[in-house]
Amino acid sequence: MRYHGLFRPEHDFAYAERAVKAGLAGFELYGWVFQSPRELVERYKENVRRIREELQAGLSVHAPIIDINLGSINPKIRALCMQEVKESLEFARVVEATAVVVHAAPGLLAMPEGKWSRETQTPQMRGGLA
Repeated sequence: MRYHGLFRPEHDFAYAERAVKAGLAGFELYGWVFQSPRELVERYKENVRRIREELQAGLSVHAPIIDINLGSINPKIRALCMQEVKESLEFARVVEATAVVVHAAPGLLAMPEGKWSRETQTPQMRGGLA
C-alpha cells in the first residue's frame, strides 16, 4: 500500500525529503494556498516543483473546503465557490497532480453543533472509548 501525507504551505523541502525517506509515496497539497501572502505562495510552488522533479513523489490536491458551498441556492455564492475550486483544479494541472479532492458543501466540519450532530457522532469522534 502507498501512503500520501499532507504537505502544507509552511512545510519546507527538507520536510518532504524526510517524509519520502520514511516511506511516503506522495503528498496531498493545499489547493487554496492562493489566499495566502504572495511570498508564501511562491515558496510553496517552488517546493512542490522540487517534490515532483527531485523526489518524484505523487501529488494530489485538496480543493478549498472552508467557506465553500457548491450547492448554495445563492447563485453569486455558488459562482464564487466554483471559481475557487477551478483555481485549485488549475493548480493541480500545473503541478501534474493525479487527483483532486472536492467537497461540494460545508459538511460536518462547518456545521454548528446541534442535536443531530451530537446524536450521529461515534464514541471515538467524541473522544470516548468504543
